[in-house]
Amino acid sequence: MSQQQVSNLGLQNILPMRKKPTLKVVNKTYRSRKGTCLGGAHTLTTIEDINKLKNFFLNYDNGTARNNMGYRNYALVVFALNTLKRGGDILRTTIEDIFNSDMTFKKEFYIKEEKTNKTARVYINKAMQEAIALYISNDELRNSIQIEMHQPLFMSRQKDKQGNYKSIALRTYNDWLTKAKKELGWENKRISSHSCRKSASRIIYEQSKDDPNKARMNLAWLQEQLNHSSQSTTLRYLGISNDESDSIHDSIQF
Repeated sequence: MSQQQVSNLGLQNILPMRKKPTLKVVNKTYRSRKGTCLGGAHTLTTIEDINKLKNFFLNYDNGTARNNMGYRNYALVVFALNTLKRGGDILRTTIEDIFNSDMTFKKEFYIKEEKTNKTARVYINKAMQEAIALYISNDELRNSIQIEMHQPLFMSRQKDKQGNYKSIALRTYNDWLTKAKKELGWENKRISSHSCRKSASRIIYEQSKDDPNKARMNLAWLQEQLNHSSQSTTLRYLGISNDESDSIHDSIQF
């Protein structure tokens, strides 16, 4: 879908998220008043599994004509896979972060990460554009919600006291991922909002590990995208073994 096609979808009057409560780490469990997400999120290591997760939401049908939750969750998963950002940061994204006033897509936007307090650039690639356009242009959503630029991108049907639509809660996001894992037969996998960030990062690394030069470049890129302080932190995050790490270091000879 081209940018011109997206701009012709009639996306007018598009929809701020309420500030997400601070997450505190307690025994590797992220706790907030809006829900709990256990640490140690499972990493999906194949493109096939990534596509199964995406397609679950893309083809989701809850038995009614209202399947926009599937499109929303599909866009959310695609967004998470392509940005490598944490779930809480993603859910603070607003429509005006993504779209220009004429409803064409922006090239990028910036978020302030809640955990690190660092500012991160988010590039809006083609996969994200197509998934978001499918979700935002869906008749079910547009007929039921008056979309405005200041509203959250990934919205629930609940409103705050001022009558503004809320973002879906992190707990809700995790509940949907739990539903997906059960339907996909992944009972032994702990799938959470962090799984997309970890899974996409690992696959990006795996695709280049046999080429030392590309592996070094991708590792540096992942460190930047994940906002890690060092490459050793990134390697630990990816679950890279000592042997794999040593192999990378062996390829670096001065």
